[in-house]
Amino acid sequence: MSVLTSSLVFERIASIAAVRAADVAVVAGTERLSYGRLMSLATQRAKDMAAGERVALSSYSAVDVVIGVLAAWRAGAVPAVLHRHDAAAHTVVLDRAGSVTDRTEGLVLTTSGTSGRSKLVSLPHRSQAITAATVAADVGFTPDDRLMLATPASHATGLLGVCLAGLWAGSQIDMPEAAAPIPVLLARIRARAVTGLQGPPALFRFFDRYWGGEPLPRVRSVVVGGEPVSPRFLERLGGMFPTAAVTVLYGVTECGPRVCHVRLPDTRAASGYVGVPFPHFDYRVDEAGVAGDDIGQLLLGGPAVMLGYLDGDGRHVGIDDHGRFPTRDLVRVDPDGGLWLHGRMDACFKVGGRLVDPVAIEREIHDSGMVAAVRCLADPHELLGAVAAAEVVPSDPVRFQVTGLHAYLRRRLPAHERPRRIEIVDRIATTASGKVIRCPSLAV
Repeated sequence: MSVLTSSLVFERIASIAAVRAADVAVVAGTERLSYGRLMSLATQRAKDMAAGERVALSSYSAVDVVIGVLAAWRAGAVPAVLHRHDAAAHTVVLDRAGSVTDRTEGLVLTTSGTSGRSKLVSLPHRSQAITAATVAADVGFTPDDRLMLATPASHATGLLGVCLAGLWAGSQIDMPEAAAPIPVLLARIRARAVTGLQGPPALFRFFDRYWGGEPLPRVRSVVVGGEPVSPRFLERLGGMFPTAAVTVLYGVTECGPRVCHVRLPDTRAASGYVGVPFPHFDYRVDEAGVAGDDIGQLLLGGPAVMLGYLDGDGRHVGIDDHGRFPTRDLVRVDPDGGLWLHGRMDACFKVGGRLVDPVAIEREIHDSGMVAAVRCLADPHELLGAVAAAEVVPSDPVRFQVTGLHAYLRRRLPAHERPRRIEIVDRIATTASGKVIRCPSLAV
């Protein structure tokens, strides 16, 4: 594949606007923007940008972010989409990094910060084009689709997997107000006849709490990503969205929001299977330093992979000597080339030499129906090295009993995975997309 130095995504959306200028592209709150109007606003805003500069974009308004991204590409600049909570710190890094030196750089995103600190990710132009085209074709987005942006536009899933992939296909993007309550989102899905949804399991768990038992049959595509899911979770999704094709995906910001996926009714999705990576990825497993069962760190290469993390000197770092990104995700590869997730290197820990994935424990605790939120962590242990522990926010604080949850987990988890300590807390710290923020003190 040849190196791209201009945005094919911008050119694609501009070509759609040229022939379908009056068609609605975005519904933001109560405002409707046609494709023609969207590109007109982007062109107007591009006049304040200069080619070769990085333009910091941080806003509670998703439509403002999308217009800013298109404007930067129109001006020959590089949009840097930042999370609101750490935008100031990252803006300092961008200022120190100076102007763009690698003309293949097309977009800067920030990681979700599940380990407590987010990083600036420099993606090449070709990465956005590959991601938008792949997602649009794989899900089958059409001009008749109405896709709800239910995750922040500052995240790869929201910006690339929904907004730009949808606009690439000529679809309509529905953007609710920022931080809209879950009942409001559900009402909007019904009122706007939304056909496509994508988000982390946390979002759909909230939907499950408030949907009221009335199915949403007009939704034809549901995409879940961010962490493995359980059989009970998938069963509940089927009840909410009875006619939808449900896809469980695996992706990382550094390589685009979709590396591979598994689509129901493939029941392996509930056991950590995430499918075979798309053909544009070159992947291998590094088993060094991880004991047993052919489990190792996933290394990803190919044209969609980032140029590197952007540091304060304007350099790209974080890619190995072979051009691959070390994901820090532990996987096993089956004979067919499919990936089975076994957790994060900076979150997993060993109990008596046996690898434990805290997300798998959290999944079982969520399935109990007793908690609204949970975080699994490792407590030091003199003999075993570490043992599992859990912080929980009860769904019903009055009726919740720690002994009841212990009893439930004794029936569901092997001894080395059961939390020795369960602590009730008021809240669990999460990222804006709903991922649990972890403390990697006893990580593998």
